[in-house]
Amino acid sequence: INSQYSLADTRITQALVNVVLETSYEFLNSVPDLEALMWRAPFLTEKTIKAFAIGQIPLILGPLGQVKMTRDLGFDLFDDIVDHSYDSITDEVARLQSLIEQIKKLDAQYSLAQCQQLKEDLWPRIQNNFQLLRELEQKKLDLNL
Repeated sequence: INSQYSLADTRITQALVNVVLETSYEFLNSVPDLEALMWRAPFLTEKTIKAFAIGQIPLILGPLGQVKMTRDLGFDLFDDIVDHSYDSITDEVARLQSLIEQIKKLDAQYSLAQCQQLKEDLWPRIQNNFQLLRELEQKKLDLNL
């Protein structure tokens, strides 16, 4: 497994923010038509789940409304820290550019030490997200999905 994805890597597990790219492409008849086949509806995958499972604030780039859908499930997306307004931008390139600006803003606003302190301060909310994740997983198991 690529070490950059290993949960043994503390650079990953101790990070405050996780940039989640919720993307999926499929091929029909082995002919790629990415524009036609790109998922357009919000969905939750292991990428977002991983951020909640290891106690991070996700910055989610996905289909229009991806952040809203995740919030509607009950997850705290730390709107007091992160400006997720990019989620409602219909133009995909502009949405990506807005997310990049948010990342730059957070990087300029918080030092590493401040990020570590912020994660400690946010720990109860982070734990609430983890508990919600466990509850949603249990519901899935109860429904035999």
